[in-house]
Amino acid sequence: MRSSGYFNAASHGIPEAAVYEKMAEYLKCEAEIGPENAAAEYAAAIINVRRLAAALLGGAVSQVGFSSTTTTAWRSMLSRLDLAGKRVLVAPHDWGEFHRTIKARGDVIVEVLPPLHGPNPDLAGWAARFDDDVAALFVPMVTAVGGVRYPVEAIGALPKPKAMKYVVDGAQALGQMPVDVGRIGCDVFVSTGRKWLRGPRQASMVWVGNSCDFTAGDLEPADKNNALLLGLGVAIDSFMHTGAAQVQAQIMARSNQIRDWALARAIPVEAGQTGSVSLILTLDGVAKIKGALADGGIIAKPLDTRYFEPNVTDGGAGHALRLSPHVYTSDQDMADLFKALEQGL
Repeated sequence: MRSSGYFNAASHGIPEAAVYEKMAEYLKCEAEIGPENAAAEYAAAIINVRRLAAALLGGAVSQVGFSSTTTTAWRSMLSRLDLAGKRVLVAPHDWGEFHRTIKARGDVIVEVLPPLHGPNPDLAGWAARFDDDVAALFVPMVTAVGGVRYPVEAIGALPKPKAMKYVVDGAQALGQMPVDVGRIGCDVFVSTGRKWLRGPRQASMVWVGNSCDFTAGDLEPADKNNALLLGLGVAIDSFMHTGAAQVQAQIMARSNQIRDWALARAIPVEAGQTGSVSLILTLDGVAKIKGALADGGIIAKPLDTRYFEPNVTDGGAGHALRLSPHVYTSDQDMADLFKALEQGL
């Protein structure tokens, strides 16, 4: 497995070799005995993936479903919510594609909630918006650009109208920190498996609580890729075996090194305190550093923050370079990264 120079876990963490091995094992079986027979032979293993996903999220097996991407699951969920003519509240850091999808409907009143500041923000301004005509509240657990962790548990504890559904996007959280849907108090939780969890692409999860009039199974496509699900199961099992606290500590040790490096050079950094570190730069600055990283064989993610988080208005600079290390990031990787960054300044 090659991970050297890879700082893009927030887009797609590098899976362990065992993930690919399990997928290849299943595909080999399918090639030999056919899709239906292979599915039957691996039925118990596929059910076990559901058990693992339920344990990972803190929910019941019957409440967990699978899809291809977070956005696919989210859109399927959106189509089942009663939104027409009602208000929908979104966090300022709502994922851009989600926001554009809601706005495209034309029959929903979309309201962006005020920014939250500090580790213990005042949520009174949010709670004041929770009226009976609000159909849903959409919040990311961790933001895509800067890795800011939202107080999703405190938000979930706020008094809410019975009909209002609380939907949490965990795409940037799952795999780098503990997740417990019961503690969050949400009605729906969606997340990908390909980022911090280090699962295969096209494998995502959704949890749907009993408060909804649809189930997680309703959001699943009729034709699922069993090879991807089995690979996802390996990734979940590995994360749970290692432990969320240990994984989080290893990731934070690396991301804090990047923050310290940026601080020492007066380079603005998005205010998150998770695995992603976004250097706030000019467009020319991003291009210059990206070139230096490419010359050094290092992969990172340049971001147009206005596209990914279009509702952020309090201090967004427009362009960022997101660096997201993981447990496989070595001391040599860090040294190579800093050398390339210095050359690009």
